[in-house]
Amino acid sequence: MDVRVFQPMKNAHQRILRRALRKGNISFSRLDFVKGLQEMIDRGFTRKNIISGFKKSGIFPPNPDPALAFLLKQQMKAKKAVNPAFASLLPSETRFQRASDTAKRVTEEYFDIFSSPTRAGLLEVRKVVTEAVLLEETVTMYVDDRRSRIEKRYNQMKRGKRAKPVGDYRHNVSLQELRDQQAEVIAARDPNNST
Repeated sequence: MDVRVFQPMKNAHQRILRRALRKGNISFSRLDFVKGLQEMIDRGFTRKNIISGFKKSGIFPPNPDPALAFLLKQQMKAKKAVNPAFASLLPSETRFQRASDTAKRVTEEYFDIFSSPTRAGLLEVRKVVTEAVLLEETVTMYVDDRRSRIEKRYNQMKRGKRAKPVGDYRHNVSLQELRDQQAEVIAARDPNNST
């Protein structure tokens, strides 16, 4: 809508600015803008420009097809259910621990049968799997810690504990301070009344 309808108005504004610059006016003030506003509206919002913009956007003649197609597309995106097969494609949370257990069991049962390069490879696999288990635990602890810190910070901000008055401006004034201030104002107005 902006490009189709308001672009001619922007072009008219540019013409007025260029004309002012050609005349030697380096600054274009608010008053100059207001003076040129009617010309911008007259040139930008001609019947032809408005109708062509509305036709291109599907508003005139009334054609609901572009709007309905867009809404249907948005609704279809929202209605797409998560495919249950996706959950089965995700790796198991215990995959590293199972791999570690399997490597340990294979080492215990078949270590003597394997050749020395295979034994070295199996030991390397056990090291890598152990490292993966430790990394997963570290990442899980880090994520949990971060989540708890974010929640704590959110709750602090929510309670308003972090808001502090800055400078001389004070947010909280006690009732006694208001009474004292009112008494000072009354005393300043009425010098005869001494209380």
